[in-house]
Amino acid sequence: MFQFLLFILLSFFSFNSFGNINQILPNGSYEFIWKVYYPDKGKIDIVANDYAEINNDQLSFSHMPCHKGLDANLRNDLKYEFNKDLSQFTVSGNIALWADRWIKDENNKWLNKDIKISLSKKNIENDDPDFYELKASADYLFGEKLSLTISKKPNKHESSYKCLYEKIDFKSSTPLTANEMINGLENVKEKDTDVFGKLFVPEGLNNKVPLVITIHPSMGFVPHDYFEWFNNLGVAVFDIQPYLSRGIESQWFYEVSEEAATVDAYKALDIMSKDPRIDKDKIILVGWSYGAMVANNAHQQFFIDKIKPKNEFQAFISYYPFCSLIKEDTKTSEKPLTILIGEKDRMCPFELCQDYMGIVKKSSPNSNIHIFEKSYHRFDFNLLPKAVNIGRAEKWDEEYLEEVISSGKRYDIGEEHEDIMGPNGWSYVSLLSDSEKDKLLDPHREDANYIGYNKKADKEARDIMANIISNL
Repeated sequence: MFQFLLFILLSFFSFNSFGNINQILPNGSYEFIWKVYYPDKGKIDIVANDYAEINNDQLSFSHMPCHKGLDANLRNDLKYEFNKDLSQFTVSGNIALWADRWIKDENNKWLNKDIKISLSKKNIENDDPDFYELKASADYLFGEKLSLTISKKPNKHESSYKCLYEKIDFKSSTPLTANEMINGLENVKEKDTDVFGKLFVPEGLNNKVPLVITIHPSMGFVPHDYFEWFNNLGVAVFDIQPYLSRGIESQWFYEVSEEAATVDAYKALDIMSKDPRIDKDKIILVGWSYGAMVANNAHQQFFIDKIKPKNEFQAFISYYPFCSLIKEDTKTSEKPLTILIGEKDRMCPFELCQDYMGIVKKSSPNSNIHIFEKSYHRFDFNLLPKAVNIGRAEKWDEEYLEEVISSGKRYDIGEEHEDIMGPNGWSYVSLLSDSEKDKLLDPHREDANYIGYNKKADKEARDIMANIISNL
């Protein structure tokens, strides 16, 4: 009798822990790992990973981190379904990897694929209850394979953040240079451009929240951990998309000028100031590298006067910008600009930004520069090693910088020139032929050029940014 009761009890607990005997995914915590295989390269990339809870036929995602490979909104919109007896699990829907979701092909068609991945007993890779794992795949575009691995986890993921956003469309302009803006936006050739941004809003809002408008670096995306980091501060983020809006993913020379992104930033400010969830008196601008030059632009009175926004940023934060040699009497917003830059950054050298800050402080006395020891360009990008040589790139040595800073050769913003050190120099140089660019830049190109992550500098920079936000 005792043995019979024990059997009944064990059966009861087994049923409640693992569902019925046919259940392909026993109740518990899981990681969903998405990978893509490129047969021509013999290469596999992880394009996303999510964390979910399963209880019988119910699946709920507990954590959906940001990932450039497979957009969290797309992952969230897929259909996740069990069959009637729970012996089969199917994931289906429309998939677009990387920038395929936003950029059309040469035939003006979106690159995407309807996929269906079914998992049953034949897909079990490991049947150990503690390491239970299933895997299946589907065809993607160009002969690529998209695979899904579902792995049992002992506990629910410690973070509950989901990288989900609202896509917001708005109108902007696409000037090629500051000179094209000199008579106002109404005289810009491409003055009516459809652009968009991604709005990330913290869950459970009771009051209006501050907003950070972000502008990516030349690689075309903001480091993904920032969205969760801002969320944990109780801050909304509007991540504008100057590149993807105009059909490109990344750039070195400018198909999309920093001036065009500056217009985007101010148009986004006016749009988001109307959003009832946002405190319009607590909106700041943060940019990285290319985006940092945009933040510097947006702080300058020239661009404020030409764009004529209805609202103003309360602070500007500029991660490792290339700082221009502007004239001593250049005016800026009174609101503070904070430059965060590495001591060992030779692509965007701190010496230029020290010179720049000396001029900015005349109009904006609370502006400041922080130079982080032993830190390269992209010192806050935690997916990088401490130092990685990116190969042949522009590298500005101390002797040359001392020479150009002391030469007194400076230009007004909006004045045409072919000097990389002048205001908006990258935009003007981008209009030159390759041979003309090479003539200007080859003397300053070296094969040893480093970027890299510095944990200490990253934390100190974020502490500075968090303090700015908390004091808005």
